[in-house]
Amino acid sequence: MAVRHIDFFAIQAAKFHRQHFWMNFLEALKMPFSFWQVYILFRLEKPNVILSFGGYIAFPVCVVGKLFGAKIIIHEQTKAAGLANQVIAYLADTIAVANEESLPFFSKEKTFITGNPIRESLFREYKTPPVWFPKELALRPFIYVTGGSQGSQVINQTIATLVPKLARDFVVIHQCGTSQGQVSLHELERVRSTLPSELQQFYIVREWIEAKEVSFLIHNAQFVISRAGANTVQEITLAGTPAIFIPLAFAYNNEQQKNCAPLVENGSALCLLQKDLVPDTLYLAIQKISREYDKMKEKALRAKQSIFKNGTENVIRLVLEQME
Repeated sequence: MAVRHIDFFAIQAAKFHRQHFWMNFLEALKMPFSFWQVYILFRLEKPNVILSFGGYIAFPVCVVGKLFGAKIIIHEQTKAAGLANQVIAYLADTIAVANEESLPFFSKEKTFITGNPIRESLFREYKTPPVWFPKELALRPFIYVTGGSQGSQVINQTIATLVPKLARDFVVIHQCGTSQGQVSLHELERVRSTLPSELQQFYIVREWIEAKEVSFLIHNAQFVISRAGANTVQEITLAGTPAIFIPLAFAYNNEQQKNCAPLVENGSALCLLQKDLVPDTLYLAIQKISREYDKMKEKALRAKQSIFKNGTENVIRLVLEQME
């Protein structure tokens, strides 16, 4: 892996709670320290341009940056603009959005459609499976299950229940995440050990999967089961692979459901809401995608043609323009 020599600075940020509103009073106590950390950072580093992708950490950075005269570029990855980006937009010099649907949230005079930056590895269709995925198993239809880097407890639990059924027909590659929850790597490995000996090899569970390996899995999987974050949806679209999306239940403004809606509407993906997620409903969705696979794969390949493939270059261009 190449070493980029990019400095990283940790900043404590206050989070806005929508469900437990009273917790915002405690979070507000963090704000002065957040601003102080950012102030010290700007005094030392003196950045000329801020490129923000939203989130609570972006707010103190952009406010302090504006006071220091830094140019501010924000990028909205989702179709439903996040709260932080909507607020910071008033300070921004340039606004980049990944999708046309995000345009109404921002001033049209300074907003540009760029697409989302995409990991370079996703443009490559790797033919060789990861070293932990035996080549003979890669010849069998496989499902790639992911809940993101931290994993999803509800997805992990549901897959754990379904593994005895799924392993009869598929290899199941399950990226369970690194969060310390009830259904961890250890628990899922125990589930595998309870399978009949001839089926155990067909369930592979890992906490983390490298970008190059993700590219192989997304491009070669029969289908993917995942959350519906903006980048995840984009990468699955780019691979032309059918999917079952399980949007995060409490995402702001229902953004994850909106992210995957175009793929559901064009027939290349299914959407299963978390409130409806139980082993039976997920298994029915898997059966449906298996029955209609050829049709869904064809539509997924068609959707692949419509995606922005130069998002990274577009965002870099905006940064360079602000540095001139």
